[in-house]
Amino acid sequence: EKTGRASVDGRVEKRSTIGDVAQRAGVSAATVSRGVNGVYDKASPKTVARVKAAVDDLKYRPGSIGRALRKQESRLVPFLVPDVSNAFYSAIAVSVEAALRDREYAMILCNTAEDSIRQDAYLTEMSSHLVPGIAMMGAVESPGLRAMVDAGDTLIFVNRRSPFPGAQPFVGIDNFNAGRDVAYYMADHGLDRCGMICGPEASAASRDRRAGYL
Repeated sequence: EKTGRASVDGRVEKRSTIGDVAQRAGVSAATVSRGVNGVYDKASPKTVARVKAAVDDLKYRPGSIGRALRKQESRLVPFLVPDVSNAFYSAIAVSVEAALRDREYAMILCNTAEDSIRQDAYLTEMSSHLVPGIAMMGAVESPGLRAMVDAGDTLIFVNRRSPFPGAQPFVGIDNFNAGRDVAYYMADHGLDRCGMICGPEASAASRDRRAGYL
C-alpha cells in the first residue's frame, strides 16, 4: 500500500511509519506507540527524548483511525448549523473551530437546513466516526436527536436550546430576558401601542423572546 503526503511542489513524499520512528530511535514500535499516546512510565528519560526527536525529525503523525478505534473516541467534533451561507452562523462556526483547534480537535461543519431528516442523517453518520460529542446550532425536533438526548450522549446546543426537555448544555443568550428588555425599552420611551413580529413557533428562541416580551 502506497501512502504519502503532497509536498509544496506537488510531489508525493513517503509518509513516515511507526517502524521508521522506532528504527531511528533504536526502540521497539510498541515503545513509540506508547510514547505518542503520552505513556512514558516504562521508558527512561533518554529513551523518551530519542522517541520525541525521531517523531519530530520524521514528521511522524499516528494514524487517526487506529487511535480512534483503540480509544473508542476520535478527535473530530461535528458542528451542525442550519445555514452555512448565513454570515451570523458562519461567524460562530469560525469561533467554534478556533476553540476546538486550540484543544487539538478538528471540526466538521454540517449544513442541516433545519431539516429533521437531514439532521438525523448527520447525527447517525457522525456517531459512526466515534466523535466525542456533537455541537448543534438551530437544532430541530427529530427522532434521532430524541434518541441521543435520551441516551445521554454528549450534545452541546448553541444559540438555540434543545427542543426536548432536560438539562442539556446550552451556549447562547437569555432570550426571555432579551424579549423583556425590548418591552421595557418601549415602555420607557412611551410606546404603549406596540406589536411584535415573532419567529417560528418551532424555535425555542422565538418562543422565549415572545414570552419575555409579553
